[in-house]
Amino acid sequence: MAGSPGSGKTSFAARFILSGAESGEPGVYISFAEGRGELLENLSRQFGRDLRKLEEEGRLRVLDMVTVKGGAIPEVLESIMGEIQALGAKRLVIDPITAIAQAFDEPIEVRAMLHSVFDKIMGQLGCTTLLISEVPIGSDRIGLGLEEFVADGLIILRRMRLEDRPFRELEIVKLRGTKLIQEKMAFTLEGGFRAFPAFEEKPIPEPKRFQPIPDPPGRFSSGCAELDRIIGGYERGCTILFEIEPWISTRQYQLLVSPTIWNFLSQGRGVLVIPSPGVDPLLAKRRISEGGITGGRDG
Repeated sequence: MAGSPGSGKTSFAARFILSGAESGEPGVYISFAEGRGELLENLSRQFGRDLRKLEEEGRLRVLDMVTVKGGAIPEVLESIMGEIQALGAKRLVIDPITAIAQAFDEPIEVRAMLHSVFDKIMGQLGCTTLLISEVPIGSDRIGLGLEEFVADGLIILRRMRLEDRPFRELEIVKLRGTKLIQEKMAFTLEGGFRAFPAFEEKPIPEPKRFQPIPDPPGRFSSGCAELDRIIGGYERGCTILFEIEPWISTRQYQLLVSPTIWNFLSQGRGVLVIPSPGVDPLLAKRRISEGGITGGRDG
């Protein structure tokens, strides 16, 4: 996995290790970039989990290699092997692999080292390994330019701006033996690490009644708590205009509008829906019923 500073590499890797630790696959996290105490504190706060407790239970091991010098790399690799065997680890993160690769003088030595790591750790010990490689800001070069060729998979994280808004993107460049259905997707670090697959409409077999969301002070809720936190809800008595880009489907923008209607109706407030020309009014009623709202008069 590769990315520039601040792109979310550590959060991605921590989610990989944490998910394994909580599902019966112990993991080892090797940090060359951040001290152990600081790393455990930051990740525990970000994921809402006590990673120190997972260490005490023998499900996770975090090793601080920040002060390791280049000449000690062979001993470091042996130490990593020992930790994996002692813990019975099934997952390993090396953050970043660049710190190890830079200790060698020639690219061929780096390539040989990487092949050795993959053969011993993954082949002999059956430990799935996630290598983090650094991409300098403004550069397309990944680490030393070798890691991407010897790894079975390559995932790139990007932090950019989309129409003057911060935007995070994940790209799966390759994943050996896997058919890629979606190569790019957006992701967020809110609550840890969450990626968003492409929009796919799924039918609601049994609609449940929408649970009303309290209004922000002096405003109306949008029906979406996360959106309320961003915009503060809708000011009472105002007019809101949604500008819909041509590639946004009707169903997609309805996912933003429908919760507002549901929130009003679930609190006994009246809503007047005027369908656009050519839109069947019954379709509007069907969307409202998806929130478990029944009754009312035809618009």
